[in-house]
Parts: sequence; structure tokens; C-alpha cells
Amino acid sequence: MKKKLWEKLAMVALLIYCLGLVVKIAQNDNNQGDFWIYYNSARAHALDLNPYDEKVLSELAQGTLRYSFAYPPLTLYVFRPFAMLDFNTAFYLYLSLKCLLLIGLIYWWKKEFLQKEDGALFYFFCLVCFNAAIYIDIGTGNVSIFEQLLMWMAFAFYLKRRWLLFSVFIVLASAFKMVPIVFLALLWFAEEKKKYLYFAGASLGFCVMMLLSYLVSPFLFQEFVRDTIGRADWERGIVNPSTLACLREAFDLLAAKTGAIIPQLVPRMLFLAIATVVFLMTWRAIKLKRDSLIVIYLACLVYALIMPRFKDYSFIILILPAYFILKKMTVKAWVFILFLPLLYPVNPANGLFPMPGFDIMAKLLREYYTLFMAYGIWMLYLYEAFILTPRASRPGMSIAASNYQPMKGAPPWQEPANFAR
Repeated sequence: MKKKLWEKLAMVALLIYCLGLVVKIAQNDNNQGDFWIYYNSARAHALDLNPYDEKVLSELAQGTLRYSFAYPPLTLYVFRPFAMLDFNTAFYLYLSLKCLLLIGLIYWWKKEFLQKEDGALFYFFCLVCFNAAIYIDIGTGNVSIFEQLLMWMAFAFYLKRRWLLFSVFIVLASAFKMVPIVFLALLWFAEEKKKYLYFAGASLGFCVMMLLSYLVSPFLFQEFVRDTIGRADWERGIVNPSTLACLREAFDLLAAKTGAIIPQLVPRMLFLAIATVVFLMTWRAIKLKRDSLIVIYLACLVYALIMPRFKDYSFIILILPAYFILKKMTVKAWVFILFLPLLYPVNPANGLFPMPGFDIMAKLLREYYTLFMAYGIWMLYLYEAFILTPRASRPGMSIAASNYQPMKGAPPWQEPANFAR
């Protein structure tokens, strides 16, 4: 009884705090910067101007915009209704819509992927996980929440073996940033005779969607392609903590420190090598234990680790995989993670510079710690697959001895997602 009361009080406190965050965002017009770009891009499109030209958007916005529209021309029509309103009205409407979509996403996570007893702890985890990725997304006004909702709806259909709906929602989720289309590869692991037919059909549907974008305006589509290539590896640091960005940052710091000339090809080749290792190790883990839910979570992790460009708000996709594996961890694993900060070779509070030889690592830890967290979560999944699964599968070992615990309150169609069973 006391536990339920404390949980309800914690949820009320979290709700009040989240409402305060939304009010804080709403009070500053400088927030939702991405929406400011979407809004003016839609205005430019309505006036037959080029929304992929920063100068055009800056003139419309009566200020300087560093970015232009980043998505295919067909998606401009999504923002055209907002452009019919004055900016303040559109700003509050878009913010309200994003909050509703976020509520829908968390509800979907809770309903389709979690146990009934997951409550306040999970909501707090969503709030702070991966450098508060959800708060960053709401504050920047990106379309990531909309994309994530479509993707996790697709993943739920995948678990229910409704392959057509899975394929349709993945294609829809790829309408803006395109890269989620890689999740169609999940069909390769499905126990379905027609899986390759579904894969081919969905791939064709995505190509048709891109063709429609081209037919809407060949010129704008060419501008979109040019702009996409130009921004592929431009950002680095905490706003784009991708593996490729981290490697390029590391080699640039090393070159500045040593005076050596390091070809740009070196970090890219190392990135390809790391991506290959991540992919092969994950493939092997999936083959050891073909659990549909684990396949999805590992796919999300690989997606985050090998994408050349992966923005800070994109880490929303790892919240559920991280929560799942951390909740399953043993006490020894928790102790290991809690003591990791002791390995950090500088105490920022004492005002000292990093220990000689560790200044580059200190810089990378500050700017890319969300990426390192993602690698840590990925390694926990590999530990479960390579260490616990073989041990649990030994002849004569009972289910109880393998630490298997049924997921109480899970949807009836959901497979018990436990490696060691």
C-alpha cells in the first residue's frame, strides 16, 4: 500500500515537473528552432520559392537561419497548414501536437512492450535518459517524436507477426529522414515464407514515395539531394554524438596535439571497420537467441551505433532497449557501471587540467558520453547473448536455474523476452 502511494506521489511530481518544462519551452520563441525552419520552408514553398536555400528562408524569417529544409519535397505539404497561421499560433499548436504525440508514444511503449508494474521509474527514466533526449526533441521542435511513434507502432506489429502493417509503418516513418527504412531488414529474421516478398514490396513502396517527391518538383528534389550530401558529416560533439563524428573529432584532436597530418580517409576507414564489427557481433548474438523483441532492441542499437549522423534527440530510440536490459541486469553489472566514473582521469570540480595523456579522452567523454552509453548498453546485450545464453542452454539446466522470469502482465501475444531461458 505504501509502495503504491509513493509511486502515485512520484508520478504526480513528475507530471508537474514535465508541465513546467513545457511551459518553459513555450515561453521562449527561440525554442523549437527546427519548427521555425519548417514553418518558413512551408511559407517559401507556398510562394514558389526554394526552401532549401538558407538565404531565401532568412529573408522570409527576417533574420539569419543557419539551416534550410532537410526533408524530401513531398513532406513540405505536412507543414503547409501551419504556414497558413501566424507564427505564434503555429508555434503553440505544433508544441501541443508534439506533447500529445509524446504521450501517445509513452503510452504505446507501456501498453505494448512493458510489464504492468512499470510506472514512475520508467517515466523518470524516459525524462532523463541519454542526456534528456526527449526534452531536447521537444525543445528543438524536431519531427523525431512523430517518427519514433510510427517506428514503435511498426515494431509492435512485427511482434504480432502482422508483416504488412509493419512494412507500411516503417515506410511512413521513413518519409522525413529516410534512414528508418533500414529497419525493413527485420523481415529477414521473421518466420514467414513471404518475408522477402514483403521486403521487396515495402522497398518498392519507399522508392515510389521518393519518386513522388521527385515528380512534385524535380528542381526541389535535386536541391534536397545536394543539401543532404552537404550536411552528412558537418556537425560534431554533443549535438551529433555519432561514431563517425567521434572518430573524426578524436583524430583532429590527435593531429592538433602531435602536429601529424592524418588523412580524412583514416577515420572513415576505421568507422567502416567498427561498423562491420558491430554488425557481425550483433548478427551472431541474434543467431544465438532468436527472440523477436531482442532482435528489435539490438537493431535499434546497431542503428544508433553505425549511422554516420545521429543527432542527440535521435537517442529516443534507445530508451526502451536501455530500460529493458538495465532492469534485467545483475547486481554485479550495476556495481561495475556505478564505478565506471572512477576511471575518469580528471575531477572537473578541482579545476585541474586532465592528467597528461588523457586530455583527448576527457574531451571525447564530455562531448560523446551518450554514444559511449549506447555502446555500453549494446555490450550488455552481447554479454547476455554470449555468456548467459550458452550457460542456460546446457543439457539438464532447468528454467529456474537459467534465471528466467515470465513477464507478468505482458500482452498475451508477446514472447517472454529473456535470453537465458
